[in-house]
Amino acid sequence: GIASTNVIDFGSARDIGNGKNLYIVVNCVTATTDVGNNSTLEVRTQTDDNEAFSSATNTAVVGTFPVNSAIGTKLVARIDPGMFNERYGRLLYISANGALSTGAFDAHIVETPDIYTVYPDAITIS
Repeated sequence: GIASTNVIDFGSARDIGNGKNLYIVVNCVTATTDVGNNSTLEVRTQTDDNEAFSSATNTAVVGTFPVNSAIGTKLVARIDPGMFNERYGRLLYISANGALSTGAFDAHIVETPDIYTVYPDAITIS
């Protein structure tokens, strides 16, 4: 897997969202492709007592991006107690069924996720 380049230090970033539900939102910002047209990308949370993540524990699966995920495809998961139960937290991205040729993602912790999806309305105007 590929670890996120961003790490949260819960020792210095204390009381994030104290008393509120928080969510992890992972957005596809560059569409995913692969040669075999069969890869998926699973996103997991990891926690550890050290910033090098030398003894990291995978604590939850945020979700899985399907093959050929378009820009704007997103995963949303509520942060549960124990998801980040050590001082440091990050995301881990694991490709399955092959290797992705393209794809980029960003992730955020938010209080209110934007989970509204727009669908075509099948109205024809002539």
